[in-house]
Amino acid sequence: MAVNDGGRHDTVRAIALTGSDGGALTTPASTSPYVLAGQTSRWAVGGRMPAAGSSVHMTGTSDGGALDQAVPVTTR
Repeated sequence: MAVNDGGRHDTVRAIALTGSDGGALTTPASTSPYVLAGQTSRWAVGGRMPAAGSSVHMTGTSDGGALDQAVPVTTR
């Protein structure tokens, strides 16, 4: 999920997700990369998801620069 609380849209590209076990997680190729101003975007994730309450590591790029952070898993 991405939250854009700014006034302009953002584009998220080249998302790579890694589970706590080191396994790669995927997002569908048809996933829209846009996060509209003042909106929240959610993406389906495939692969072996970690348990709710844990986190995955996400890297990628956006209009604002490089992304590199832990993302909490809220549902499995």
